[in-house]
Amino acid sequence: MKKFKMLSLILMSSLLISCSNAPKKSAEIDKNFIETTVQEDKDILFGKSDYFSPMNRRIYAFNSFADREILAPTLRTYDYYTPNFIQDRIKNFFSNFGDIKTAGNLLLQFRIPETLETIFRFGINSSIGLLGTFDVASKMGFPKYKETLGNTFAYYGVPSGPYVVAPLLGPSNFRDLVGLGIESYGLSELDPYDDIHIDVGSIWFTSLFGLQTKKNAGIYFGETDFIFEYEYMQYLSKKLTEYNLNKAKNTRKNIL
Repeated sequence: MKKFKMLSLILMSSLLISCSNAPKKSAEIDKNFIETTVQEDKDILFGKSDYFSPMNRRIYAFNSFADREILAPTLRTYDYYTPNFIQDRIKNFFSNFGDIKTAGNLLLQFRIPETLETIFRFGINSSIGLLGTFDVASKMGFPKYKETLGNTFAYYGVPSGPYVVAPLLGPSNFRDLVGLGIESYGLSELDPYDDIHIDVGSIWFTSLFGLQTKKNAGIYFGETDFIFEYEYMQYLSKKLTEYNLNKAKNTRKNIL
């Protein structure tokens, strides 16, 4: 009996010790995460993570000029003269077009349920929804996913690489830019709208798609007098990438 009581006492003590250590381990993990995040943010502020800073800053200045003198006035004119109904149809069309690359990347990540949902979504909106100008699929309950090749690379453990500012596109990283280039080439070769004589690789289509993307983002470079705008945009780019990756992770569905 005494041995049983002694054994019970030892087991209870071990359990209490393990439980008391759990919060400490959790606290240590949280502390390490916070310290790492703060250090990364400090590296952005002091330019330590911007290996191509001279080139990036020149491109950022060019983007600021292009936004101020060309893109912002163009989009303001578009907003003023184009009825909201027409704007919504154009926005929906390009959103539906984006489902093609989303379906491809979901398939590459072996996210089969989401792939099928996106394929059905694209098929419904492209037919009943008149090339996606009307989002019929959402009303039917089909969810909207957004995946890029950069996200797929990240899914398989490819690091983001150095921070890069791309002409007209703005802040990004090497992994996402490479993914964007491959996607653009793949879509132009696939040419999904060839039967209706719409060339997705043409300059006019690319320009319209770029303008719609810019309008959706609503961010114009160099429009503030904030002295650290360049660093702040780098910080936002980093957080946006993390948000998109976490969102994709949280929306992943299990087959089994």
